[in-house]
Amino acid sequence: MPLNRIRAPQVNYPHNPEVVPLLKKLKFSSRFAPVFAQVFGRTVICCDLDVATKVARADGLDCITMEGDQVSKKGGMTGGFYDYRRSKLKLMNIIRQIRRL
Repeated sequence: MPLNRIRAPQVNYPHNPEVVPLLKKLKFSSRFAPVFAQVFGRTVICCDLDVATKVARADGLDCITMEGDQVSKKGGMTGGFYDYRRSKLKLMNIIRQIRRL
Protein backbone atom coordinates (compact mmCIF):
# COMPACT_ATOMS: atom_id res chain seq x y z
CA MET A 1 0.00 0.00 0.00
CA PRO A 2 1.20 3.54 -0.64
CA LEU A 3 2.23 5.38 2.50
CA ASN A 4 -0.13 8.27 1.79
CA ARG A 5 -3.17 5.92 1.78
CA ILE A 6 -2.64 4.34 5.18
CA ARG A 7 -4.97 5.49 7.94
CA ALA A 8 -3.90 4.51 11.42
CA PRO A 9 -6.64 3.94 14.02
CA GLN A 10 -7.04 6.40 16.90
CA VAL A 11 -6.56 4.36 20.06
CA ASN A 12 -7.32 5.42 23.63
CA TYR A 13 -4.79 3.56 25.75
CA PRO A 14 -5.61 2.83 29.40
CA HIS A 15 -3.96 5.14 31.93
CA ASN A 16 -2.26 2.42 33.90
CA PRO A 17 1.45 2.25 34.85
CA GLU A 18 1.35 -1.52 34.22
CA VAL A 19 0.38 -1.04 30.55
CA VAL A 20 2.66 0.41 27.85
CA PRO A 21 1.74 0.81 24.16
CA LEU A 22 3.97 -1.32 21.95
CA LEU A 23 4.55 1.66 19.64
CA LYS A 24 6.48 3.45 22.40
CA LYS A 25 8.99 0.59 22.54
CA LEU A 26 9.64 0.33 18.77
CA LYS A 27 12.21 2.39 16.93
CA PHE A 28 11.37 3.45 13.39
CA SER A 29 11.58 6.41 11.06
CA SER A 30 8.79 8.96 11.49
CA ARG A 31 8.14 8.50 7.78
CA PHE A 32 6.76 5.04 8.55
CA ALA A 33 4.75 6.05 11.64
CA PRO A 34 1.33 5.47 9.99
CA VAL A 35 2.37 1.96 8.91
CA PHE A 36 3.59 0.98 12.37
CA ALA A 37 0.53 2.56 13.96
CA GLN A 38 -1.76 0.55 11.69
CA VAL A 39 0.02 -2.74 12.43
CA PHE A 40 0.94 -2.32 16.12
CA GLY A 41 -1.34 0.50 17.29
CA ARG A 42 -3.87 -1.74 19.03
CA THR A 43 -1.24 -3.77 20.91
CA VAL A 44 0.04 -3.07 24.42
CA ILE A 45 2.65 -4.60 26.71
CA CYS A 46 1.37 -5.63 30.15
CA CYS A 47 3.28 -6.60 33.27
CA ASP A 48 1.43 -9.89 33.86
CA LEU A 49 -1.35 -12.12 32.57
CA ASP A 50 -4.02 -10.80 34.95
CA VAL A 51 -3.53 -7.22 33.80
CA ALA A 52 -3.44 -8.33 30.16
CA THR A 53 -6.74 -10.18 30.51
CA LYS A 54 -8.43 -7.17 32.10
CA VAL A 55 -7.11 -4.74 29.48
CA ALA A 56 -8.08 -7.03 26.60
CA ARG A 57 -11.65 -7.34 27.90
CA ALA A 58 -12.19 -3.76 29.02
CA ASP A 59 -10.39 -1.81 26.29
CA GLY A 60 -10.49 -4.22 23.36
CA LEU A 61 -6.72 -4.24 22.84
CA ASP A 62 -4.33 -7.08 22.06
CA CYS A 63 -1.88 -7.63 24.90
CA ILE A 64 1.57 -9.15 25.29
CA THR A 65 3.02 -9.94 28.70
CA MET A 66 6.66 -9.64 29.70
CA GLU A 67 6.86 -13.45 29.70
CA GLY A 68 5.66 -13.65 26.10
CA ASP A 69 2.03 -14.64 26.64
CA GLN A 70 -0.46 -13.12 24.21
CA VAL A 71 -4.02 -12.20 25.10
CA SER A 72 -6.27 -11.32 22.19
CA LYS A 73 -9.11 -8.86 22.36
CA LYS A 74 -11.20 -11.71 20.94
CA GLY A 75 -10.51 -13.82 24.03
CA GLY A 76 -7.74 -16.19 22.93
CA MET A 77 -4.56 -16.79 24.90
CA THR A 78 -1.37 -18.17 23.38
CA GLY A 79 2.34 -18.24 23.93
CA GLY A 80 4.34 -18.50 27.06
CA PHE A 81 7.77 -19.87 27.78
CA TYR A 82 8.89 -23.06 26.07
CA ASP A 83 11.93 -24.78 27.55
CA TYR A 84 13.90 -26.09 24.58
CA ARG A 85 16.18 -28.03 26.91
CA ARG A 86 13.26 -30.40 27.57
CA SER A 87 12.39 -30.91 23.91
CA LYS A 88 12.33 -34.58 22.99
CA LEU A 89 12.92 -33.80 19.32
CA LYS A 90 16.04 -31.80 20.12
CA LEU A 91 17.26 -34.56 22.44
CA MET A 92 16.81 -37.19 19.72
CA ASN A 93 18.68 -34.97 17.26
CA ILE A 94 21.60 -34.67 19.70
CA ILE A 95 21.65 -38.45 20.24
CA ARG A 96 21.76 -39.04 16.47
CA GLN A 97 24.60 -36.57 16.04
CA ILE A 98 26.61 -38.25 18.83
CA ARG A 99 26.03 -41.71 17.31
CA ARG A 100 27.40 -40.49 13.95
CA LEU A 101 30.72 -39.66 15.59
